Formats: sequence, C-alpha cells, structure tokens
Amino acid sequence: MRTHNLFIFLLICFQGVTLQARVLKATAKISVSSGAQPTSISNMKAGDWYRISNSKMRSAVTTTGQGNVAAVMSAWGGGALDSKRNRLIVWGGGHSDYSGNEIYAFDIPTLKWLRLTNPTSSPVSVHTYNQLQYLPKQDAFFAIGGSTWPNGSASNETWLFNFGLNQWTKGPNMPGSVNDFWNFNMTTDYDPLNDLVLVAAYAQTGSFNATTKTWKTYAGADRNLYETGAFDTKRRKFFKFGGGIHAKFDVDNVGSMANQQTVATVGDKTIENCTSPGLQYDPVADRIVGWCSGSDVYSFNVDTSVWTKHSAVSGSGPALPSGSTGTFGRFRYIPSYNAYVVVTSIDDDVYIYRLSD
Repeated sequence: MRTHNLFIFLLICFQGVTLQARVLKATAKISVSSGAQPTSISNMKAGDWYRISNSKMRSAVTTTGQGNVAAVMSAWGGGALDSKRNRLIVWGGGHSDYSGNEIYAFDIPTLKWLRLTNPTSSPVSVHTYNQLQYLPKQDAFFAIGGSTWPNGSASNETWLFNFGLNQWTKGPNMPGSVNDFWNFNMTTDYDPLNDLVLVAAYAQTGSFNATTKTWKTYAGADRNLYETGAFDTKRRKFFKFGGGIHAKFDVDNVGSMANQQTVATVGDKTIENCTSPGLQYDPVADRIVGWCSGSDVYSFNVDTSVWTKHSAVSGSGPALPSGSTGTFGRFRYIPSYNAYVVVTSIDDDVYIYRLSD
C-alpha cells in the first residue's frame, strides 16, 4: 500500500515538473518571437517595423536646383506608389523652398533610391501635398495644382509623367477659378473601377478621367490644409482625416462625389488631429489605416466608425523631424508585400510596417 502511494506521489510530482517545463518553454518561445527584430521584409510579422539601413534619399541627389533639396519632402511634399515596379515616388519643392522638379523613387525590391529625371523647365516645382497618384492603366504619375516656385502662386495645371517613355506630358487644366475653387492644396485618391482620380478641394470636388484625359466637377467641399484622403474601394466612400477633419464623400458608380459629410467617430482619434497624416485603404485588413509619427499605427473600421491603435510588436517607426509639414502620400500600402512604406526626410532611412499577416 505504501509502495502504491509513493508511486502515485512521484508520478504527480513528475507530471507537475513536466507541465512547468512546458509552460516555461512556451513562454520563452513567445518572448523570443515577439521581441525579434525583422531583418528583411520577408520575415516581418504583424506589428513589425523594419528600418532599412543606409536608405537615405540624400544618396541619390547629385545636382540640385535653387533652394534646399530637402524641401522635396519637408515643404508639404507628397508621394505615390508605383505598384507595377514597387517603388515609392517622391516629388516636390515649390514656393520659395526648392526649384528642382526632378523625380525620385525608392525601389523596394533593391532597397535603393533612384533619381529618375534631372531638373527641367516644366512642370514648375510645387508643394505637392496630397495631390500625387499613380495611374496603373497608363503606367503614369499624376500631379495637379500646388504652390508654385518661386512666389507660391496657386496652380490649376495637370501633369502626367509616363514611366515607360520617361517624360512629362501636360494634361487639361482643372476647370474653374484657381483661387475660388481649387486653391493651393487638394485631397485626392485613385478610383480603379473608373480609372479616376477623385479630388476634394476648396469649395468644389471633381474627378480626372485618366482614360479620356477629361475633368468633371461636382458638389462643394471644405478644404483643410492638414488633411489627407483615402478611398474605400469596397464601400465606395472617400474619407478625409487630419487637422481636426473627420469627413467623407459617397462616391457613386460613375465616380461623382456627393456633398461632404461629417463622420461621427469613436476610439483613439489621433489621426484625426494629426497634421497631414499618412492615410491608406488596406483591402486585406479592410480598414482605413493611418500613421502620424512614431511606432503607433491606427486603423479605422468603416462599418463601426471606430479607431483602433496598434502598438508596435517589434522595431520602431520614424519620428517626424522638427518643422515637418506632414506625411501625405509618403505613407503607402504595397499590395504585393502586404506592408506599408514610409519616409519622412531625405536624411532619414526608409521604413516598412506590416499591419496584418
């Protein structure tokens, strides 16, 4: 009897030690995986930030125009994603900041900056804000309006850069008065269903048909200098967040936008109060995703109007440099990588973020 009881006692102790060892082993695995720093885009997990070392745009600058070339980003500079080649396109300057109109691209497959063009006489260098988009069907870079070099005048010009031909082409001017309707900055995104660039501006909305190279104008809007736009292609709603703005437009099946509507939101509203945030619709997560500065990323559930903050699992995101005027289109979703790319300065590295697996 005593031998039997001793055997049971020893068995319980052995099982307890084994269970404790399994728990400690599992805990160690969780600790290692959650703290591991990604060393490439391919081994990133959900919530990871990856800083690409030696990826400063300054390395691609060989000759410059008048003013400070850093203004390509720092002076209200935007960007677009060339989804065919997986390149972040950066173009800017304007006003009294920088005269050069050369185009720069960060090539994600090679992790290198490229200078695609040299400065030319046209188009004139401008603050580009949220007014740059990539047109996949034309394989072209779209740019409108802006604050022009050297006096800051508003522009109503449309320009297209064909990547295959490596040249600029002037499109039709935006209709209506420059100062009364369009002003300096506009909020845009691309509608792939109709091959349109959707535009929300000061006192007017519109769309540019990239197929026919024509403009249409619609109902009114309320422009804010510090907002960025994102088009939910699933629900066909165009959102604007930033600078205290939380608004949307309903976009019908032919691309026209109804009057601006205020969106009643809940949750962490950091992006709504951010200055010119990065903002994208993510079709995989089915969320509007925003970034302002640092490691936190925010997602907006369109169906519930709830903002959710996502803290970094590993790595850290970039901080906006002092005096920055925001991010605009330099935060972009990369479909083929299911990740985001962001750059804040020509003297800081490029960063990659992954929201979901």
